[in-house]
Amino acid sequence: MIERELCGERVGRLGLGAMRLPVRGLLRSIDREVADRMVDLALEGGVRYFDTAWFYHLGRSEGFLGSSLARHPRGSWRVATKYYYPGFPDPRKVFEAQLSRLGVERVDFYLLHSLRDPYFERYFERGRLEYLLGRQRAGQISHLGFSSHLSPGNLERVASMRDWDFAQIQLNYYDWHFGTARREYEVLSARGIPIVVMEPLRGGRLARLRPEAEAPLRAVHPDWEPAEWALRWVKGLPNVKVVLSGMSTPGQVSANVAAFSDERALDARELAALEESCGASHAYLAAPCTGCGYCTEACPRAIAVPQVMDAYNEWRATGSLPAPGTPASGFADCVGCGACSSRCPQSIPVPDLMAELAEASRRA
Repeated sequence: MIERELCGERVGRLGLGAMRLPVRGLLRSIDREVADRMVDLALEGGVRYFDTAWFYHLGRSEGFLGSSLARHPRGSWRVATKYYYPGFPDPRKVFEAQLSRLGVERVDFYLLHSLRDPYFERYFERGRLEYLLGRQRAGQISHLGFSSHLSPGNLERVASMRDWDFAQIQLNYYDWHFGTARREYEVLSARGIPIVVMEPLRGGRLARLRPEAEAPLRAVHPDWEPAEWALRWVKGLPNVKVVLSGMSTPGQVSANVAAFSDERALDARELAALEESCGASHAYLAAPCTGCGYCTEACPRAIAVPQVMDAYNEWRATGSLPAPGTPASGFADCVGCGACSSRCPQSIPVPDLMAELAEASRRA
């Protein structure tokens, strides 16, 4: 595993994100046997950075990750977790519980979670940041940063507030060309803030390309899978220290570890092929959903929003609507409350797209 220095610590460039761990049963509990095997494979492959948060897997992720990592020497891994203002306005009510869940006396990397334009200022009111800085001075937090879904202008405001140890942003080749990722990268790099990357595969979308988007890549490297292209692209950015991947299977761990076995990124010919592929993808990503599931947790009708967004993209690309009775047909249950949109890191107007699908279904 190739390494970089992050906040004075040597870490593998690949990190394991614990938001998409394997699940089983009707209750969607974490499949501990498989997930433990994934953690073991990651450590064997040189992964040292493990990322979680209070709400992942309906509150089960921190506890699982803490117990799984505890099977290995403390010095062999670093754990990151987060404080999310919309869920808990007072960080005092969650921080000590997070230490207990993780089974640690110190969180190595702690983040203000998912800063977004509508509410990011709340993180800096009522002594919230000061409390966390106090925990850092007390040795309970080693490095303090933030994860951002902010517009570049507000990201610049936050980046200039203090000397942050690190920052986490959504960064992949698609958002570089069709989003604000390039500007976000430049804002942080100009201030010398090291970057941890989330969503390098855009929730797996960049690992599952349509044939017209995959063709330019296969023409150059028939043996490379789309995920490898995406990971090689992002590791070529010099200020990217750790690339998080929300892996779900041991096979994904092994494949991603292999992609970080050397520093080779992409040459000019490969970059041109990837840009062509990216343009083809853009034509069918009308709803830029990453499948994070924050929307589903907020939905009063328990609609499988990510599956519906996939169906929306398929409908826009091919005119095909999802079959009745499938999770993707849940748009029919939407009441238009907007709870999903208020939680969406991608700012997708989900109720509007649900209404489009419902109207198309009525006309069909």
